Amino acid sequence: MTYYSRGALLAAVFDAMIIEHSKGKQCLDHALQYLYMVYFVQEKRGFTENELKLTLEQFTGRDLTSFFEKYINGTEIIPYASIFDKVGVTVKDATTETYSFGATFTTSDGNVTVKSVRANSAAELCGLSVGDEILGCNGYRADQYFLEDIISEMGALEKAELLVSRDQKLFSISINNSLYVKPQFHFSANSTSSNASLYNYWLR
Repeated sequence: MTYYSRGALLAAVFDAMIIEHSKGKQCLDHALQYLYMVYFVQEKRGFTENELKLTLEQFTGRDLTSFFEKYINGTEIIPYASIFDKVGVTVKDATTETYSFGATFTTSDGNVTVKSVRANSAAELCGLSVGDEILGCNGYRADQYFLEDIISEMGALEKAELLVSRDQKLFSISINNSLYVKPQFHFSANSTSSNASLYNYWLR
């Protein structure tokens, strides 16, 4: 997840919180307008993280200390279901578990290099870094498709050997797949009579 997608999710969450607290009279836009008027127009400056937190607390009507600690500065999963239920949206947990290596590759001028490495993945733990050139796999010269096929077909306890070039130095590493928990959520409309007005306001 990127900063952009994470930011968009948090914006949707705070939007739902504000709509629920104000009974459909305010939304995140009102909080942002308040920040703009107070700090940019009146005080001629930006705002701090704490000032943002205090403003969101004012508009959501709740203490967000724990929320910031767990879900913004921490890594816990936001309780989407309970938050979005208030505005007529049902959230179902569709989290999956699969064995994954956690790296992607790219090819340029016939050279296979590591394009990305997921944090805490098997690829990161075995020592691969973005930009590493993969010269061989299991004793064979490796192109991208051969390499990806080997990795995708590895069982939970199987390993493969990579010959890697980094900063003009060659070294071998043993790789394996590890269990990867991928959080996924399905959102669907569930606007009951009690929250139909909030649902409609949220979708305005």
